[in-house]
Amino acid sequence: MRVKYSIASDRVCEAHFVHGVPNRDPQHPDYVPHIKMGYSGSQNLKAKEKAVQRYERRIKRQRLPSAMPSTSTSATVPDLGDHDVSMDCEVIVSVDPDPTSADNEMTTETSASCSDQAAKKEQLEAETKRLAEELLAQQRAAVYYNEKSTKLQEALNKEEFTVNNLSEKQLKYYTGLRSRKLFDWIVKVVSARQLPYFCEKLSITDKVLLLLMKLRLGLQNKDLAYRFKISADQVTKIVNIGSSVMADALKFLIVWPEKGAIIRNLPKAFKKTRRYKKTCVIIDCSEIFIQRPSNLLARNITYSTYKHHNTLKLLVGITPTGAVCFLSKCWGGRVSDKELTINSGFLEQLEHGDQVNCFFL
Repeated sequence: MRVKYSIASDRVCEAHFVHGVPNRDPQHPDYVPHIKMGYSGSQNLKAKEKAVQRYERRIKRQRLPSAMPSTSTSATVPDLGDHDVSMDCEVIVSVDPDPTSADNEMTTETSASCSDQAAKKEQLEAETKRLAEELLAQQRAAVYYNEKSTKLQEALNKEEFTVNNLSEKQLKYYTGLRSRKLFDWIVKVVSARQLPYFCEKLSITDKVLLLLMKLRLGLQNKDLAYRFKISADQVTKIVNIGSSVMADALKFLIVWPEKGAIIRNLPKAFKKTRRYKKTCVIIDCSEIFIQRPSNLLARNITYSTYKHHNTLKLLVGITPTGAVCFLSKCWGGRVSDKELTINSGFLEQLEHGDQVNCFFL
């Protein structure tokens, strides 16, 4: 049974403390009696003194950042306040342990800590250097592969049949246009129209090129499909839809010029000859081959005895400088050139005294 003691009447001998007096710090070994307490381990005075020395060194290290520890060897007895403890024997005030040994031990610990930090710093510097070398190698590899990819893309583009791979001379042969600027202008005018969405593989520029090649050279759809690496059905769509769009976009260019403008711009070859110096327009009938219609009436109307084929016929008028100034609607190939000229509306464009050169009457 534990007996309740009165603290006010209890006394503890100084022999139970290392410094001879109790300490108010709970972390101090002398906070409670711990020497000669009658149990195993309490008789080892040297171990208890070392514990007190460790405590004092720890307190010095905590005070080191703000101020160096004092070398004073004096020790003060802490104020016990309300917990007054009377001693049965004479109080002996002990002094701090040798400061030199404590400083040496603290210096050793600091040196070890600095050595560890230096080793870690060297390790981090080596790791940083290694990572920097790896990054540089990766950057060089990225530049190399980018250049290689660019070269492969350029080689692939050269193999493709596009406007960018055609010279000025080749473009003139395939399209009949005198310059690339004129071709680019046609592309710009056609692009302004609301085009149906089809064959996204080809750009609008290549679609115009394909259509002009079809109109100028009369290449087969399969040939154009092989050149542009698309299907023959897509070529058919481009020709059927693109021709209507281009005709609607460029029809404003077909205008009947004033007589004064024709005379002012008359070529020298016409001015030198008496026969042609008053020429205002040159006309001719042109025929376009078509597939043989399945309808018998359409087959009969479109059959041309001159071409021995089913055709569409239209009247074309140009100025002496070569500009198209009149274009009739399409008629069946069976109609005669004279009948087509009379019924095409061409005669309504002429004025009194206009000279017309024709090659079929």
